[in-house]
Amino acid sequence: MFYQEPVQYQIPALEDGFTVNEIHELFTILQSEPPVHSTSGSQTTQLDNSVEEIRKRKRMISNQESARRSRWRKKTQLENLTIEVNRLKLVNRELKNRLCTITHEHCFVQGESNRLIAESLHLQQNLAVLYEIMSSMQLQYPMIDHYR
Repeated sequence: MFYQEPVQYQIPALEDGFTVNEIHELFTILQSEPPVHSTSGSQTTQLDNSVEEIRKRKRMISNQESARRSRWRKKTQLENLTIEVNRLKLVNRELKNRLCTITHEHCFVQGESNRLIAESLHLQQNLAVLYEIMSSMQLQYPMIDHYR
């Protein structure tokens, strides 16, 4: 019988935190190739290539997830800005309505003030005429002494 020594595989450091599926894929690759006794290190190279492929795939998936999250953040930010724009448009419309109402009230009050000023001037003129009439009456009819 022929005795075959078990092949020692050199496993690279798995610092990246591979998932169970990735580790299973590595073991499948290792088991699928029959061990070759050579000093060239082809098995180590194959394992290194497989680990590198898994790292690339993992990085690609990570980048895709990062891009998805970035798109989601931008979409959420756009939705929030749209809501804020609509809220500010509503506030702006309410402020314009209040300004319009206050402007109308101001015009009414200004008109009323002008009317009252004109009425006051008219009444002052009437009073001046009455004083004049009284003055002329006093000159014509001196005051009678009421205490006699």
